[in-house]
Amino acid sequence: MDLATSLGVAGIAAVIGGGAARARKALQAHRLNKRYRLTGRYWTLYDDTEAGVVSGHYGISELRQRGTRITGSTLEDGERSWSLVGTLEPGGFIHGIYGAADPHDRGQGTFFLDVKGTAGDLIGMWAGFDSHDNGLDQGRYVFRRVMAESIRRATSDDADAVCALLGSALGDAYVTLDDVIALAHDPDTICLVARDARGRLIGALTAALIPGSELSTHAPAGQERAVNGLPGVRHVRNTVLVKNVAVIPKARGRGTASSLIEHAMEWATTKGARAAVAFGWHSAEGGCHIAGAMSATGFAEIRRIPDFWTADSEQHEYDCPACGHPCRCSAWIFARRLEPGTTSGG
Repeated sequence: MDLATSLGVAGIAAVIGGGAARARKALQAHRLNKRYRLTGRYWTLYDDTEAGVVSGHYGISELRQRGTRITGSTLEDGERSWSLVGTLEPGGFIHGIYGAADPHDRGQGTFFLDVKGTAGDLIGMWAGFDSHDNGLDQGRYVFRRVMAESIRRATSDDADAVCALLGSALGDAYVTLDDVIALAHDPDTICLVARDARGRLIGALTAALIPGSELSTHAPAGQERAVNGLPGVRHVRNTVLVKNVAVIPKARGRGTASSLIEHAMEWATTKGARAAVAFGWHSAEGGCHIAGAMSATGFAEIRRIPDFWTADSEQHEYDCPACGHPCRCSAWIFARRLEPGTTSGG
C-alpha cells in the first residue's frame, strides 16, 4: 500500500470514528433529555453572606432545556436579574456559569446542581464575584419546581374548598364562608385559586383595593393605630391589601404563593392600584410564613408589630394554628410600589 492510499484509509477511519463519537454523544443527549425534563418554572433560593451573616435571597426562575444544554433566567427579590447557562451530565448533575443581566453589574460566577427526586428539584452550590459586596462569595443554591399549573379567579363553587384551606392554614374561623362568597362578587376584591396538574386546590389568596388612608379599617381589632402612617402607603390613593395567602403543606416552598401574589399584583395594577401591602404572621417556632414569597415578588419589610392578632382572635374567637388561642404571633408588614404596565418586581 502506497503512502497516498494509507493516508486515504486513515482519513476514512477518522471520519468514521468522528461520526461514531458524534452519534454516541447525540444518543447520550437524547437519553438525558428524556430522563431529566428540566424545562419549566422554579422557585429559587440562594444563600449569601452579608457582613458575616448568611441570608437567603428568593426569586423565580425560568429554565429551558435543549438536549444537555440548560439556559435560563432568574428574577431575584423582584428586581435583580440573572442569566444562566449550564450543561447536564450523566447522573443528573448540572454545571455552568451565571452572570447579571444588567451590563453594569459585574456579578458573575459558577454553579453546580444535583437533580433530586421525581419533581426535578435542583440542589447545589454557587460561587463567584458578588458586585454588591465587591468580593468573592459562595453558598447554597436551590431550585424547586413550581407546582401551580393554573391560577384563576375563584367562583362561588370554590368557596367551600377555599374556606377550608384558609381555615386550616390561618386558623379555624379566621375566614368565614360568607367572606369568601362575598369576594367572588365584589369588583374591588379578588379571591384567586391555584390548582396543580390534576386540578387539585393547592393554594388561595384574597386581596382588596382600598385607599391607603383607610388601611387602619382593615387591621385586626386593636391594631388600627399601629398600621397608620405606613411608609409608602399612607398617601397612596389606591392600595391593594393582600389579606390572606394559604398553600397546602405539600406545595409550600414551590412558588405557589409567589405565583398567586404575582397574579394579584397584575389584577391590582389594572384596577389602578399604585401600592401594595401585606400582613405576614410570624411565630416563634415557624418564622414568617410569607417572607420568602414577599421577597421574591418585590415586597420589602417595613415594620414589625408584636401580638398583632391577640385582641382580634379573642374578639372573633378564632384559633391560631401556631400558638392556639389567643394568637400571640407578631406581624411583619410588607409593602411595594406598583407602576402601570408592570408585573412582579415592577
